[in-house]
Amino acid sequence: MRTNQGDLNRNSSTTRKIDLSFIDKAIPNNEKYGYDQFRDGYLIFASGNQSRVTKMNYNQLFGEIQFIDEKSDTLFIADVDSVSFVRLGTDLYRHDSKNGYSKVLAGHDRISLTVQHRLKKIQQKKGEADYSVISRESFYYLFNSQESVHKANKSGFLKSFSNNKQQIKDYLKRMTQQGQPIKFSKETDVLKLMRFCESLS
Repeated sequence: MRTNQGDLNRNSSTTRKIDLSFIDKAIPNNEKYGYDQFRDGYLIFASGNQSRVTKMNYNQLFGEIQFIDEKSDTLFIADVDSVSFVRLGTDLYRHDSKNGYSKVLAGHDRISLTVQHRLKKIQQKKGEADYSVISRESFYYLFNSQESVHKANKSGFLKSFSNNKQQIKDYLKRMTQQGQPIKFSKETDVLKLMRFCESLS
């Protein structure tokens, strides 16, 4: 795999710079970012080329990868559609144009389970006062080798593991009967189902 040592935004004529000062005041960095500090990382482009290694982090508010350039500016990736993967420390993120970046939790080249954490700002009112509440949402996806992406719900698992539909249905039914129904919004449950599906192949 060839390594491109040029700028991370080499595929775009402009780099998006966004003033985050108003967000920094409202959301602490330990909540805004996926990691407590920027880590060494690099992009893997659809062409197979890699970017140079630089400090990166995952911005949960925007759902995007940010990096620090040579001038110590914190930037977003401009031409995101050219990016297939991001290696951020020991973690691997997949990217698709519809859902953005999501971190690989389990799986292999054929089918992988990913999670995307996003922050959501909710306006609330109490008496005469208006205030904002920040909540974190998690979205789970299944990627397959044909580059199709499904939400990691019952339908998504049945489509992704189409050769084992009945076994998956039986497993879900059995878990419900045992009082341990699979909750597709819960990471441990989605991982449990993923491991069961992998054991069938």
